[in-house]
Amino acid sequence: MYSNVFFIQIKLNNDDFIYKYVMQYNSTIYDEQGDFMHIKDGRNEFTKMTTDINELSIYNILHMSCTKSCGIVNIIQLSNNFVKLENLDVSLNNCTMAYIKHKMKTVKAFLQNLGIMYIDWKRDNIGIGRLDGELKLFDFDVSGIIDLHTNEWLLPPPKCWAYRDAINAGMKTPKEIDDYAFNKGFTSKINI
Repeated sequence: MYSNVFFIQIKLNNDDFIYKYVMQYNSTIYDEQGDFMHIKDGRNEFTKMTTDINELSIYNILHMSCTKSCGIVNIIQLSNNFVKLENLDVSLNNCTMAYIKHKMKTVKAFLQNLGIMYIDWKRDNIGIGRLDGELKLFDFDVSGIIDLHTNEWLLPPPKCWAYRDAINAGMKTPKEIDDYAFNKGFTSKINI
């Protein structure tokens, strides 16, 4: 099943835009006919339509807290039903897994300090900024938010495979679940 359904905004010239309905399965983008679609060629941003309260809340926290050098996709515009994001290059051919994991450890600490537990740690959710060349995390649709004082879920994440796997391994707190998912996501043979 498709994990995301959204529109991308394609600029035709200085004044005209078209919006194309697309679906995302894992990290591959498909158009409405199910054909693979490249959204990176010459475009520096795209618009993701979403009404998911967790995802929009997380983008709102990041929009207020994140500088351009925090290792998170740049948020260009945010509303109650869409987020306009920097378009990243997801071909990480020149990045080793050790380098990616090292960079993402800093991102994980940054997110956890904000109360965001990412959970869906994997290479497919990381790209390189086209304008700054920085490694960045994107796709917050299976993340959750905790209360920083109680360390309890305010907005729990969906029970994705990484969450269920962490629970089955005996992890109990949100931070334990996120840390477990991080380590599992970057040691899995699927991601290498």
